[in-house]
Amino acid sequence: MQATLHRAASGHLTISFNDSPPSFWREVSDRLIKEHGFTRLGPEVAGLDEEIHRDFVSPACALAAGRDNWSGYYLLSGSEAGDNFLTSLYAQIQPPSRPAPNL
Repeated sequence: MQATLHRAASGHLTISFNDSPPSFWREVSDRLIKEHGFTRLGPEVAGLDEEIHRDFVSPACALAAGRDNWSGYYLLSGSEAGDNFLTSLYAQIQPPSRPAPNL
């Protein structure tokens, strides 16, 4: 299953990487740092069926990150700027035949 873009309960967007391999998550994480200027901030916390990863932070926005049994790895926005960034990122990581949903 490919990544999905949807609106979380908070009202902001999230990208769920579902059952994408960990190598794809690492590739996206590296892209956020090297191409988009994000840094990592905060602690990592591991639970039985979920992990909270360090946030991705840039001057423009912050994205929460983690992994759980339902969504796989994920990125979660907390602002309109983050929503705009995730919409753009989603379009970049999807095959051309799968456009971003109209949220």
